[in-house]
Order: sequence, then C-alpha cells, then structure tokens
Amino acid sequence: MVEKQKIKISNSMKGKHNSPKTEFKKGIKGYWYGKTRNEETKEKIRQKVLETYTEGRIPPMKDKSLTKEHKNKISVARKGCFPNSGSFGYSREYKGELHWNWKGGVTSLKNRIKDGILYNDWRKQIFEKDNYTCQNCNNHSKKGKSVYLHPHHIKSYNLIVQEFLEIYNQFSLIEDRETLVRLAMTYEPFWDTNNGITLCKKCHRKFHKLFGNKNNKKQMVKFLN
Repeated sequence: MVEKQKIKISNSMKGKHNSPKTEFKKGIKGYWYGKTRNEETKEKIRQKVLETYTEGRIPPMKDKSLTKEHKNKISVARKGCFPNSGSFGYSREYKGELHWNWKGGVTSLKNRIKDGILYNDWRKQIFEKDNYTCQNCNNHSKKGKSVYLHPHHIKSYNLIVQEFLEIYNQFSLIEDRETLVRLAMTYEPFWDTNNGITLCKKCHRKFHKLFGNKNNKKQMVKFLN
C-alpha cells in the first residue's frame, strides 16, 4: 500500500469507532470480572499446557540459524537502543537529562556509594551484629535451606543522601560526582552500624510496601511489633 493511500485511510477513520459493541468503555467491567473458572475447566487448561510444553520439547529454532538478511533487519531495528532493554529498548535520545525520570544525577551517586568497599564492610557488620538472622521473622540460612538477607537502613538511605547533598550543596551532582563520592566515604551517617538491621528479602519487601522509601525508627519499631 502506497503512503498516499495510508494517509487517505487514516484521515477517513479519524473520530470513528471500529466496533462500538466490543470496544472498551470506561466504567464497563470486563467479561471475567468477579468470575472464576470451575475446577474441571482449570484441569483441562492445565493438561493442555502440559501437552504443549512437555519435557524434551524441541525448540522451533533448534539447529537453525537466521539468514544474513534477517540479522541485518534486526541490527537496523536495534540501532540507537540500549543493550538488554528488550525488543523496544529506549532510544539514546532519552538518556540522562532527557529521560522523564531524571532527578539531577542523584541515582548514579547513590549507586556509586553502594559500590564501594565501605558499603560492603557496613553490610557485613550488620549481618554479623544480627547473627545472619532476619530480625522480623527470625529466619536464617541452614543446611538444605537458603535465606536471602538484606541490610536495611532504619533511617532511610534516601534521607541520608538528601541530608548529605544539603550539606555539600556547593558541588554539582554531574561535574563534581567523584568529589561527592570521596566526601561520602567520610560522612559518618552512611556507615553507622546502629542505623542498620537485617531483614530477609520477603520481610524487607513487606516493610517498604507498608512504609514506602523514606523511613525512620518509629516505623521499624511498629513493623517489628
């Protein structure tokens, strides 16, 4: 179809509904809203899935390879996208300051501080202090069972970073990032072991779901009780 015809069809369809009976309408609940399938139907679906994805099923691309033409098409389509961002990766035009979630570079600073040796030492000290045990559910790793632990900041890491940047507000998050990272290494609130507590992955997620990301001691006391 030539471009002229596409534009003509597009203009003719503007403001029209393709299917007034089946299109989505605000306030109208979907067909399955409030309904559940009976056990017999669920079992039929389960069996069908098992038949389709049986063990040893040969993948459709096994022992096959893409043609050079196909590879070139994929290469052209992916140009300008970030690695590992999926089939529809963000274009580089949305990188850094142009991205809609840009916060002045504070995220990069937070990550740089956590990538340092001091953070790993702080993390280890928190685990040792709490005997490698979740302080909410008392879960810990043992033979045949692995529990993933997180070091949680009682006064949130975000608030500490915010206070740190207010003290050193003469520095730019972009141009002076390395200077800020060096200053962070000597900023005691980042490395205060009394501000850390061990939580398992499940409890850590539960805590932040209840209280968000700007936390304090009162919230932790309430959570543990």
